[in-house]
Amino acid sequence: MVNVHKSGIWVAVRVQRGFITEVKAFIEEKPARRQELSWRREMNPDYDETEVMHVYISK
Repeated sequence: MVNVHKSGIWVAVRVQRGFITEVKAFIEEKPARRQELSWRREMNPDYDETEVMHVYISK
């Protein structure tokens, strides 16, 4: 089991027309990046955005 307190997690966030519509957390970066690419294929670049960030979890 991975200790997420020390290593953190990867979070993919989807924003549609200024509103956060979906957030997914991953233990590894690669699946988070794949999710971001999947969302980017469907999004309208004028109004939508997606991003992946590394987050440390506080106790």
